[in-house]
Amino acid sequence: ASLLSARLDLRGNDGWIRRLIGGVGLADGIVITERAAWRAVYVGLPDVFQLEIVDGSHGTPAAGSVVRIGKSFVFYLSPHGYVTFDGGQIRWIGKNKIDRTFWNEVDVTYLSRLWAGYDPVNQRVIVTYSTSGPTPNKVMIYYPHLDRWTTGDEAVLMVGAGLGLGYTLDQLYPFGTMDTLPFS
Repeated sequence: ASLLSARLDLRGNDGWIRRLIGGVGLADGIVITERAAWRAVYVGLPDVFQLEIVDGSHGTPAAGSVVRIGKSFVFYLSPHGYVTFDGGQIRWIGKNKIDRTFWNEVDVTYLSRLWAGYDPVNQRVIVTYSTSGPTPNKVMIYYPHLDRWTTGDEAVLMVGAGLGLGYTLDQLYPFGTMDTLPFS
C-alpha cells in the first residue's frame, strides 16, 4: 500500500479548526471551523484532497458539539442553532424546535464544556450543557430518524460513544482468572 500526503491551507478568516471527520455523506472528509463548514474531496496526486467551502457562516463555537452520526452526516451547534451537515448542505434541525430554548438557557461562558455524543444502539444524539457554572446540568436528546428532540435536567460531565465487548465473568475464563487478567 502507498501513502499519500499533501499540505492544504484553509483560506480566509474562518477561525480555529474545531473538528476533522473523514468519509461522511457526500464528502471524503469534513472540516468544521469556528465560522465555516468545509468539504474535502479526494482528487489524487499531486494535491490528494481539494477543500471546498460549503457554508462560510455556520461553523461552531463549541468543538464538543461536533459528532458523526453513522456515515451519513455530522451534527453540531452553529452560532444560529443546531444543524446537520452531509458534506453537501447544512440542514437546520433545531429551528422552531429547540434552538431558542437552548440559547436562552445556555451559559455561553462555558460553551467549551458542551459535549455531544452519538448512541448508535438507540440512534440518538445526547448533548450536555451548562445553564450556570462550569458543570453541565442540562441534557438535550436528538433522534435523527424521527427529527425530534427532548430535554432533561441532569448534571453530566461528559458524553461519549463506546461499545462494550459484552463478556460475562464465565466467558472471561478462557483468558485467565480474575487475578491474572491484564485489565479490570
